[in-house]
Amino acid sequence: MARQLRIEYEGAHYHVFARGERKDTFFLSKQDYEIFIEKLQDMLIKFNVECCAFALMPNHYHLYLITHEANLTKAMHYLNSSYTNWFKIKHEIVGHVFQGRYKAIVVDKDNYFFRVIDYIHLNPVEAKIVKIAWEYPWSSCGFYIGKDRKFHFVNKFNYLSTLSNEIKKAELEYKNIISKSKDKKLPHRDLFKGIALGKKNFKNKIEEFIKKEKENIYVPATVMNKKRDSNFFVSLISKNLNIEEKNFFDKPYKKHCNKILIYFLKKYSRMNNIEIGDLFKIGPSTVSDHFNNVKKILNSDNISSLKKHIRKIETEYRRPDPVI
Repeated sequence: MARQLRIEYEGAHYHVFARGERKDTFFLSKQDYEIFIEKLQDMLIKFNVECCAFALMPNHYHLYLITHEANLTKAMHYLNSSYTNWFKIKHEIVGHVFQGRYKAIVVDKDNYFFRVIDYIHLNPVEAKIVKIAWEYPWSSCGFYIGKDRKFHFVNKFNYLSTLSNEIKKAELEYKNIISKSKDKKLPHRDLFKGIALGKKNFKNKIEEFIKKEKENIYVPATVMNKKRDSNFFVSLISKNLNIEEKNFFDKPYKKHCNKILIYFLKKYSRMNNIEIGDLFKIGPSTVSDHFNNVKKILNSDNISSLKKHIRKIETEYRRPDPVI
């Protein structure tokens, strides 16, 4: 069976979904949902991706993503493989977790942005899990109506800003829209070759893209640097700790700086554990151990210099133009 063609370009909008192997459940507990969401957030940061909506069902998921770089394949490989590895270890299972590759449909944002997001939020209603969309705890619908703040990583403002300039009014208007919506399915007539959803002009652009393969349909400004390697993070950390870069790996800074650098490379860069380990001359499992130890410190109630420094640097890093 041929693999689905991947259409990737900067600023692409996607409806992404995946099912469990043999339609098996791959969210078996509350922790499973929470870990998937944690790994989704990691992916968004690492690969410069926006999430505008999601719904995690027991045996499948739906995501609405916008890629600011032409990198959906890499981003989704990271998300699915990292969750698969965690899930298999946690539940002591072998074999596949997902049914083949994820599906990604490029969305005509001018005509189907709102329709697809509503469809995602109505998925638990269509599945008869809940009667009211925002009552489902594992979708972004509650966040859209202002009920659930924990999914703050979701960009709901692209949608809500079209309803009102005041967020409370926009949330109330969306609540009204989703409660009355009858569009629980997407129109198959506007699906093009199983890879794009849009009107005629959009389909023509996708057809042209397929032919030329190298042309971008849209080229918006990238909101973050495309390449943030170890040198970038050494510069960022050095600047914020008032340490000269040439002294970064020297005593008395080495131990403290190494912990911070491993944390940032593991969480925010696209380097894998082997690549990070090579930098420090340690094994990949030791990289994970260091990272998890730092996470425990950050999640504890204790105040430490390490915790203060990392929080300060993270605040700087999340700016679109961090000072380095």
